[in-house]
Parts: sequence; C-alpha cells; structure tokens
Amino acid sequence: MKKIFALLLSAALLVTLLAACGGQSNDTTDTSGDTTATDTNDTKTDANADMIYAVETGSAGEAAAQEKGWEINSVAAQADALTLRENLWRWPPELRAPGVSVPEGEHGPAREIRLDPRYTVREAMERLFHTVRRGRRGLEHLALRRAALEAEAAALERARRESMAGAAAGNAKNAAAPGPQGMAGTTGVALPGGLPKNVQLFISEDGFALLRGRDAKGNLAARKLAAPHDIWLHADNGPGSHVIIRRAHGGQPVPERTLDQAGGLAACKSWQRDAAKARILYAEVRHVKALRNAPAGTVRVDKVFASREVPVDHDLEIRLLPGA
Repeated sequence: MKKIFALLLSAALLVTLLAACGGQSNDTTDTSGDTTATDTNDTKTDANADMIYAVETGSAGEAAAQEKGWEINSVAAQADALTLRENLWRWPPELRAPGVSVPEGEHGPAREIRLDPRYTVREAMERLFHTVRRGRRGLEHLALRRAALEAEAAALERARRESMAGAAAGNAKNAAAPGPQGMAGTTGVALPGGLPKNVQLFISEDGFALLRGRDAKGNLAARKLAAPHDIWLHADNGPGSHVIIRRAHGGQPVPERTLDQAGGLAACKSWQRDAAKARILYAEVRHVKALRNAPAGTVRVDKVFASREVPVDHDLEIRLLPGA
C-alpha cells in the first residue's frame, strides 16, 4: 500500500511539473533567433510581437532602417547585454530563467530583462551581443548597397539626358538638310562617357536608349544600370546578349517599332544571328534575377510579359548607333 501511495504521489508531482513548464513556455516569447535585416531563417518570434532591429546609434544602418520605416531599438539590445555582463556575478553560472532583475546602473534603469530559459544568463548575454553585431552589419550593408544603386541610376539618368539632348540638337541641325529621300538627317547622339566599355548604347528611332552587353560581364553591367521598370530582352531558347530598353517610369509605353528594334539588336548577338527571324523574350528587369554560383550573365526570369518574333536586321547595329 505504501508503494502504491508513493507511486501516485510521484505521478501527481510529475503532472504538476509538466503543467508548470507548459504554462511557462506559453507565456514566454521565443527570441532565440537573431532578429536582423539580413537573415530571417533563424528568426522565431511571437506572432503578436513587434519586430525590433538593433543597430548602432548614428550608424549608416540606423539611417537606412529609419528611411524604410522599420522600428528600431538602437540601444536596448546592446544595453541589456552590457547590463547582464556588468551583473553576471549576481547569478549562478548555470542559471536558466525566463528573466532576471537588474538594478539601476551605467547602462540603464532598474528593470526586468527577459531571457530565453533554454540558455544560461551568460549564453543569453552572448546572443544579445551577436544580435547587435549582425543587425549593424546587415543594415549598414543595405545602406551601402542603396547608395551604390542610386549612384548607378543617377549615372544612367545623366547618360539618358545627354542622349536626348544630343538627339534634339541633331534633329534641329539636320532639319534644314533633307536626306537622300527628302527625310531629315539621322539623329546625332553623343555616346556618354559614363557607360562601361562592355556595354553598347543604341538609340531607337523613337528616341529610347537601348543598352546591350558585349559579353557575359557586359550583360551583368547592363542589368545593373537598369531600373526595375526597364525592359529586358533576350533570345529565346539559347545564348545571347542581354538588351535593356530604358524607360522614364513604369507606366511609359514603348512603341512596337522600338520593341522590334531592340529585339533585333538582341537577335544579332545571339545564337539566332544567321536566321531571317528570331523569337525574343521580353520581361521587366524586376523579374530577372541573377543565379547564385552561376557564370556571369546567367539569370532566372520569373515573369515574361511578351514573346515576339522579330526580323534579324544587322543594319540596326549601325543605323541605331549614337551619331549615326
């Protein structure tokens, strides 16, 4: 009888402990993942919790996060980590708790610091320091990348304006001098010096700037110069150069003549160069993604908005050159 009573008592105690653990885990937000702007695969947060980005005050990462409207806690994570380090002597080395109370100190007022009970206080402190470092690196990388893209966009915009200004000047100059068939002279457009050497510039007869890569690296450079709303072209079912049709904005329509001329330029430097006609794919640059660990110029196209068959006219490579 005593053995049975002891077994029942043990079972009751076990059920009580399990219930207590279950209640504690339900009330504790899991913050074991590193909450950063660059890696969300390890992020585990409560569905109702606000996303917090820990960055260094005054850093480029803080400016980037503020511009994107992210909620920033610039000092909380670092202050908690420093406070824990300052007060480690207060707790046993193997203490695991959902939170600890800290007194007022150099890094903030007296408060309760929430922890993940799966880790010791020291481990929790190290994870906080790690989160701050990753958040700072990620957001600063975003700020630098944004600045680089804005510089490239500004360079291409200057090139486009120079091209359009040259076209207008050429039309005005040649308006009084009819061509062989009574037409005005060809458009004179100066080649902007800001383009990479492996990217060719053409001007369609409708005045659109067309960029074509000379090689694989040129294809990559042309895409980097493009805006997300620009149009990307490539020969279907085989290798070839990438062509970009520059647009002022996403709503700007592109005439069919420009679509065909840009397609012809893509066909002339592709596996279909010797055919009479070639099938060309058209997509917005936003839907063209570079493949990781693949040769330069290799891409994945998520959405094609048109597939057109165009004439392969090698005269376009001369006729559409700036100043031709």
